[in-house]
Order: sequence, then structure tokens, then C-alpha cells
Amino acid sequence: IMTDKEIGNYEKLNKLSDKKKYMYAFWKAKDVNPSTLVVEDKIDYLKRVAEANLKFKEAYREGWKTDRGRIFIVYGSPNDIERFPFEQENKSYEVWSYNTAKGGGECVFIERQSSSGVYILTHSSFNNEVSNSNWKDELK
Repeated sequence: IMTDKEIGNYEKLNKLSDKKKYMYAFWKAKDVNPSTLVVEDKIDYLKRVAEANLKFKEAYREGWKTDRGRIFIVYGSPNDIERFPFEQENKSYEVWSYNTAKGGGECVFIERQSSSGVYILTHSSFNNEVSNSNWKDELK
């Protein structure tokens, strides 16, 4: 959820204490309710990471490290998921639809290797995500 600039600034820090201060400031800046002692967005983020680990674990990868897990963490739970498993002439795929996240959008994940359970983000209408208007060609 960090921008490239924020990641670069963090990686420039050498001391653990400086990294801790940076992360505290990062989350505090995202605090929607500064009158409380907790940062609600951080708690929600950590819950989504835990849920992604349960729902989207792949062979040797934790759920948060997968494409579906990352999208789930960044954009939240989709409003609708259309699943197309085991079609005779096509690879399995999923289409996630969001009505509210960042103005709404769609993400398409394709299981490029049959029966692997590994779904790759192939197309998204969200900014800064992979965009491929010909994603249906990759189903063959």
C-alpha cells in the first residue's frame, strides 16, 4: 500500500529506530480518527493480510504474496467474484468486480498452468495495475 516514493524513502533508512519512526508516521498519516489511540486503517490492513493468508495461499507462497492476496489487501473484498473453473477449451479464471473501491473497477486472474491453483493478475481497470484489454486471448 506504499507508493514507490514511500518505499524508496523507507529503504534509504539504515537504523531500525528510524524505520520504526517512519512506519509510525506512515500509519499515523492514514489515521481517519486521530482522536483514538489506535490507527483503524492499520488494524483493517492487518486483518486483510491475515484473511488473504487463509484464502489465497498457493503451493509455496503465503496468501499475501499472491496476486489475488495483494489485490484483496489493497482494494478489499470484491463486491462480486465470477469464477470460471475447468472450462474445456479455456484456462480457469476469476473476474473480481469492485463497485466502490477507488471509483470501482475489475480484476481478472487466470490460472495459466492447469490445476496449479496459481492465479495471475492478467488485467485490471485500476490505475497502477496491469492492464490488458485482450486478456480473453490468454484463456486459450
